[in-house]
Amino acid sequence: MAGGEQKEADAGGVAQKQLPVANKNTGARAKRQARVGFFFFWLVIIGLKLLAWTNLFMATLEFEYEPGDSELLVTTGGCDVHIESGKKSIVTVTRATSRTGAPVTTFDPGSRGLRALNLEHSAGCLDLPSFDCSLMCLITITINNDDPPNKIKVRQLDADVGRVDVTATGVTFATLDVRGRGLACNLTDVSATKNIWLQIQTAPITITDTKAHDIYAYSNSAPVYITRPALLDSADDQRQPTLNLEYRTNDQRTAIVYPNATHQLTLPPNPWAKCPLDDPLIGQQVQEYYDTDMNYRITPAEFSEGLNKMPKCCGSGCPQVSFCHIMLVPEMFPMTTMESVGGEGVGAGYVSIKEFLHKIKDNNDTSLAPCFKRNCVNGATVTAVDPAERGTEQITITAKSDAANVRIDLRPIETKRYGAMQRTHCSAGGVTGIHMLASDVAVFKAEIQAQYGAIEATADILLVVDVIGAGHVQQGRFVWATRPIYLDLEPALLSFFSLGLLNPNVKRIRIYVGDHFCSDGPPPSEAEVKLLIYEQLFKTINPLYQDVMRGAMVYIEHDHMTRPLKRSMTTYVSDEQCAASEPGENCLGIGPWAQHSFEPPLEQWTDAAVLISLCLSGVVTVMVVSGFNYLASGALRKAAKDRELKEKVR
Repeated sequence: MAGGEQKEADAGGVAQKQLPVANKNTGARAKRQARVGFFFFWLVIIGLKLLAWTNLFMATLEFEYEPGDSELLVTTGGCDVHIESGKKSIVTVTRATSRTGAPVTTFDPGSRGLRALNLEHSAGCLDLPSFDCSLMCLITITINNDDPPNKIKVRQLDADVGRVDVTATGVTFATLDVRGRGLACNLTDVSATKNIWLQIQTAPITITDTKAHDIYAYSNSAPVYITRPALLDSADDQRQPTLNLEYRTNDQRTAIVYPNATHQLTLPPNPWAKCPLDDPLIGQQVQEYYDTDMNYRITPAEFSEGLNKMPKCCGSGCPQVSFCHIMLVPEMFPMTTMESVGGEGVGAGYVSIKEFLHKIKDNNDTSLAPCFKRNCVNGATVTAVDPAERGTEQITITAKSDAANVRIDLRPIETKRYGAMQRTHCSAGGVTGIHMLASDVAVFKAEIQAQYGAIEATADILLVVDVIGAGHVQQGRFVWATRPIYLDLEPALLSFFSLGLLNPNVKRIRIYVGDHFCSDGPPPSEAEVKLLIYEQLFKTINPLYQDVMRGAMVYIEHDHMTRPLKRSMTTYVSDEQCAASEPGENCLGIGPWAQHSFEPPLEQWTDAAVLISLCLSGVVTVMVVSGFNYLASGALRKAAKDRELKEKVR
């Protein structure tokens, strides 16, 4: 018995001595499991990062093309096209692999050189900063100026309704042919031995310091700017060629600037030569527009209805408000006609078709004639003042815009100063200054003014307006907020800190602004242009006769940064408000307005709210982490005890 008890005691002692070993093994196993769990956690995080990086991976492809007599066709959808000079004749495609399809190419069967390239960026550019498509998809055509291609053609896919930039700088070729809905063309220091043909629907055209025998620039609803066309000299003793200008705008917004010391502008003696009102077909067209009941008599009501069919706007309120009826009806329907029919009030009578045609011609108002709407263009000739300097060569520049303005500046760069060295020809009846396009105004009225513009409206919005630069207009950004606090924090942070209570509807709109300054003096400064654009947006957002804007609208300066970094926003207030501002504030007077540095009215309270939110989030984070550690530690201790009991049972 004593020996058996001793063996049991020895066995028990051994078991007791082995218990710490079991506890040690249990703790090591738990640590290994924790390490494996954290390893898989970080593996998932790294995988997500790799997936995001792969999603934005930019791939580059190069294709060689044959210069000389070859023709290169590039069709784009959501991809910018840059044409630049270089030593090679190549086309480079830089694209985001996940959001851009593979390029479709066609090669010459003999030389295997690239003949055509088709590339589409299906996601578009509306979500990219400044709508810059090149950030995700870019087609670069490199031209060797010593051996250029014969013709470059750029087309836009029919399904692509966005804007795509086509830029050419310092290159030489025979012909450039660009056609598409939203291909914004910007040509600088380009030399075309034959011609340049640009036919666009909704984007502006800018041509600067460009040589060509013939230039055709047409934009349906955006401005056309041609500045300092470095015309090819005539072959006979380097004398100046004769420049034939053909231009058309439907709302008398054409400006031609030329150096009157060396050149002269000659207008055709009869602007009605291309649309003679005594032609029966032209008279019938006028009757179809203005004589609704076809009784050979036009009433003021019919005249107003016909004006709505014409792209014509009258008065200083254009394009937001037109006063054509008030301005033209008394002129077209005088009191004598009204008295003969017993009418009452101004414009209560009628005129015959014959009288109506005579009045249009007597007033020399081509904008009232339907034939000038699309079919006819105005013409002018620019020649050297000295007959000995005139060459025999004829060069033609055609600039047309159906819904915006045309500006042609013929001054060489060395004489580009204002005063006696220049003259500016402006189409009669046009309203000078900065103006939004009628198509953009229609979008604002339908989508913004109707729901958010009225002072009694309750819906909120944060509207971002990107202004596309062209002419004297610099590219910039205005932001309108129905609540000024929306301008104090980024929308995402504002929604986060307010727990979703302040979550504005964010909308982005891109606009083109027509630059129609018609004077011999210097153009407006950059600050004045900003103010004029502000006034246009002010009149477009506010309903008619509302002189107070809801919320606040600011211009985002180029050095603006989000909080807590430096912010730089500018707004415009009346002179009285600026005079009442605190000393030291930035108030620059411009006309009846004052440029004022904008600070949100609740900035200090917002800072306090953000600080409190950060402190509370820190406290909550510490409590959550502490609670998680407490529960995790308890779970690990319980698991260790369970394993210890299992070892004892064994």
